[in-house]
Amino acid sequence: AKAALRTASDAEFDRALTRERDELLRLLRECDWDTSLAATRLGVDRSTVYRRARRFGIELPRSGRGASGMGLAPIGRQLGANASSSLV
Repeated sequence: AKAALRTASDAEFDRALTRERDELLRLLRECDWDTSLAATRLGVDRSTVYRRARRFGIELPRSGRGASGMGLAPIGRQLGANASSSLV
């Protein structure tokens, strides 16, 4: 009986962590990966956002702000200089 209670509480804990991770991801996306803005909305220090992201395995931009820091190049650079001119 004791093991069953422990398993139930472990499962509940796992669900809570999953909800926290999903909420952090949702908020970071809404804030265009701006950790300062996400921290302000959460009411925590920016270091807390970094710590939680690291705990959940969420990769944050290394420099600058927004999705461009996530390795997403502007469309012209993704296609190359010649390809972007053919889109005109």
